[in-house]
Amino acid sequence: MSAVASQEISSSIINQIQNFVLKNKWEYERLNDSEITFVVENGENEYHFLFFHSETTNSIHVASGFDVAVSEKDHDKLCQLITYANQKMWLGHFGVCPDTSAPNFCYTMLAGKGQIVDEKQFNEIIDTGVTESQKLIYALQLMLKEKKSPRAAIEKVSNFDIFGEA
Repeated sequence: MSAVASQEISSSIINQIQNFVLKNKWEYERLNDSEITFVVENGENEYHFLFFHSETTNSIHVASGFDVAVSEKDHDKLCQLITYANQKMWLGHFGVCPDTSAPNFCYTMLAGKGQIVDEKQFNEIIDTGVTESQKLIYALQLMLKEKKSPRAAIEKVSNFDIFGEA
């Protein structure tokens, strides 16, 4: 595939994402033809999403970060919490940003040649990212404020659903 054709496909997919973002009236920044960032507000939290289209892997990578302060002394507990959370998840996973020690939600979907992202898929990805992040934030609060073990905190939050929309 030529570089021009590759750039057009990335641009087309990110254009679709941008249209969904505009429809929701979310603040966004188009970084280049293959990347867009935007902010989803939900309750008292903001979720910063990055969508990146890779022609090399024919995939769309989604990352969502949220502001959670974790002290250096609690970093190991956060990593344990994320390990337990990832064991419960069917879609996506959590990681820890090496620079800030803040957790983030990641998800990758295949984007074959000429594939489009429809609005339903887009909304499901956003809802999953926000819902799972809300559960992790609550588990983190249980662990840090109520002194629950990482496993106990995840067990508690995995037994309920978060209601609401992104």
